[in-house]
Amino acid sequence: MANAEHRETGDRRHRIAARRLARGAVCLLALLGCDTLPGDPPPGAAARPGFLAYTHYCARCHGEDGRSVRASRIAGKPVDLVDPVWRKKTSRRLVHRAIATGKGKMEGFGDRLSTAEIDSLADYVLWMPIRPGRAQSRQSPPSGEGP
Repeated sequence: MANAEHRETGDRRHRIAARRLARGAVCLLALLGCDTLPGDPPPGAAARPGFLAYTHYCARCHGEDGRSVRASRIAGKPVDLVDPVWRKKTSRRLVHRAIATGKGKMEGFGDRLSTAEIDSLADYVLWMPIRPGRAQSRQSPPSGEGP
């Protein structure tokens, strides 16, 4: 009987700790101003032109949310499409060129996408909501570089 009580007490403690951890994670996300979990596409993304092409060609490396964890590992340097510092330094022309011809280790898609599709994809990348709360970034490509 003592073992059953001990096991029940341990299970209860585990459930309480799991609940506290979950509450803490939710509070942390709220404090950081996140309205989606990392990896989720931004709200309203599916209705945007360029979303399907982004999902098909880009999300594998750049993530549904543009935070680009895998692309950063592949590139060997931080890549973040929703970084406010990078957004200020880039332009539609630079994003279009990077999509069409490639950049660094990123392959180009100019042979698979029309100019109109690349335009739509560039617009989608620049539409993605900028990550809030970052005055300076350590995750932006050097000045003038595209994704």
